[in-house]
Parts: sequence; structure tokens; C-alpha cells
Amino acid sequence: MEMGFQRKNIEFALKSLSGASGTASSSPGVEALVGWLLDHPDVQVTELSDFETASEESDEEVVEEVEEIETVYPDSGGAVVTESQTYKKRADFLSNDDYAVYVRENIQVGMMVRCCRTYEEVCEGDVGKVIKLDRDGLHDLNVQCDWQQKGGTYWVRYINVELLG
Repeated sequence: MEMGFQRKNIEFALKSLSGASGTASSSPGVEALVGWLLDHPDVQVTELSDFETASEESDEEVVEEVEEIETVYPDSGGAVVTESQTYKKRADFLSNDDYAVYVRENIQVGMMVRCCRTYEEVCEGDVGKVIKLDRDGLHDLNVQCDWQQKGGTYWVRYINVELLG
């Protein structure tokens, strides 16, 4: 187990994210890796993957990549995310208002969120870090995040984000 996830799932996530970026030389950030793993909890890596059939040297390369990522993104204050820390999703609520109230009450600056509904330049599935909050109004542009796929900051509504932690 690495970072609370099975090693083969981390390797699969690294492979998926590296393939999605289009460049083999760029490694995904820790936030992107954890976001992918949280977004795909039901993925079971059962068949032999390239990582499992490769030599021991390639396992060492994966470990080096993870260590490089950890060097670039050092642990911030020893905060540990546990599996018991789960947040509700939009589908758990009967109305947009109920969900917006829930997000407003639970969201904090520095928290990771996922876009659950495309809004202008921010696509569904993009993961971002909350930079600023404007708690006035329920359906205003309340949450400013630094989005990974978009590559910059953008304001969205409470109903556009899903809390990751």
C-alpha cells in the first residue's frame, strides 16, 4: 500500500495520466494522481499490465517518479486524508439549492475539488485547489480554484464542484 492505495492502482493511474498528457517526460502532480485514484475507486487492475510484466528496473523507475513528485510537492503539515473523510456528491441531494448549501457549509480554502458540471472554461472532471471563497449568495460565482486541466484559476458556482478533501 502506497499513500493508502494499492501499488498496482497507483502504477495504473500513473500510466493513465501520463498517456493522457501526451508527453512521456512529464509526470502528473500528486494532486492529479490522488484525484484520479479517488475518481476511479472501482477500477480493479486484475489483468497483467505493462507494469507487472516489465522488468524490476521499470518498478524502480516508477518509484523514482513518485519520489520526484513527492520532492516537487512536499507533504504540507502532515495532514492525513483518511478513508472515513468522505463528502457527499450532487446525486445525494434532491435540489441544487440543498447541494449548494452543503458545499457552502463544508468547503474551505486549500481544499481539493472536482468539477462535477462543466462551466464555461472548466470541464467536468477537472480537479482544482480552492484559492478564494465568496460566501455571498447561493448561486453566484462563489469558488475560485486553480484548475489542473484548464491550467489556471477560474470562478465557478457551488453546484459546479464536488468536494474531495
